[in-house]
Amino acid sequence: MSLTGVPVVYMSIVRLLKDEYSFDIVILDNDDMYFENEFLSYGGKIFNFINHKPSSSFKSLFWALFSFKKRAKKFILKELNLDEYSCIHTFNGELGSVLFRLAKRKNIKKYFHVCSAQSAYKRKRNIKELIWGYIFSGSSKYSDKIIYVSKASMENSKYKNKGIVLYNIYDELKFGKITTCNHNSLALTQIGTFSSRKNQFFSIEVINKLKVFYPDVVLRIVGREIEDGYLKKIINFIAINNLSENVKILNPSTDRIELNAETSFVLYPSVQDSFGLVLIESQACGIHCFASNTVPNDADMGNCDFLPLNIDEWANKIDCFFKENKNKRITPINAEKFSKETFVRNLKKLYEGLY
Repeated sequence: MSLTGVPVVYMSIVRLLKDEYSFDIVILDNDDMYFENEFLSYGGKIFNFINHKPSSSFKSLFWALFSFKKRAKKFILKELNLDEYSCIHTFNGELGSVLFRLAKRKNIKKYFHVCSAQSAYKRKRNIKELIWGYIFSGSSKYSDKIIYVSKASMENSKYKNKGIVLYNIYDELKFGKITTCNHNSLALTQIGTFSSRKNQFFSIEVINKLKVFYPDVVLRIVGREIEDGYLKKIINFIAINNLSENVKILNPSTDRIELNAETSFVLYPSVQDSFGLVLIESQACGIHCFASNTVPNDADMGNCDFLPLNIDEWANKIDCFFKENKNKRITPINAEKFSKETFVRNLKKLYEGLY
């Protein structure tokens, strides 16, 4: 229930539909319970099935094949009365596979919401990927519909015949107004968990290039570490290259509205991503974004450049854009695709079996 991608999405669903549906939730860890109090305030129950996946990819395969499946089935049968539910909406392939198999003979709608970063990319053809495919197969095979967050994710799936694209939404109350930038210097922001996939190290290398032309350039990075040693690697690079005045690491709970007022552009150099919620939140506020061209461009609201992960190209593009536009804000286009109304309408159609 941390302040990260999937919890943000399912909490949007709960907030928007809490008056028409009641929600319970099964969580797989309790490391960060950011949304716990809010979720409980809506009357739902939280079931804690704590079963951490091993860090070793080899061990995690055996965990998913044997330990997880057996323990998850035992937990569900003991703690949940599936007959009380009209719908199972899962974001986790392993858990969904167990749940859906148990519910396949019951009159329960089953939806698998695919948010994994890897979903938008071709999987490698090796034994490990075949095993993971088997582990996840129940979630896809027994689901009534599969919800994808981008067209690329759906097109990359062999189950696209039962798929729909449901774009993530942004908080219109929080990000629905064009913000102003209260300074004239170059200030960049990156938001995301600290990891090789989110690629903060790349952004810092870009800043190291830009510093030659903009000595006071600032990069503010918001997030928490999920990859052991990654943040230490960043801190060491900052120290070695004398970037302590140029790179600021901020707490995940940093006020985004205040941060937007200090931001020229948002950087999003993810190596893999299924959508990019930060991109639509930022563009909705009029902030121009620079994203890697490996990120699906569904999140483009007319104010985003998708670039190959080349440090010089990013530095040059940011330099040119800043010289031409300074900190100008730009009104987004196609915002209705990511609106609350669109999201609620499509989700209710799904829950009511109209798709």
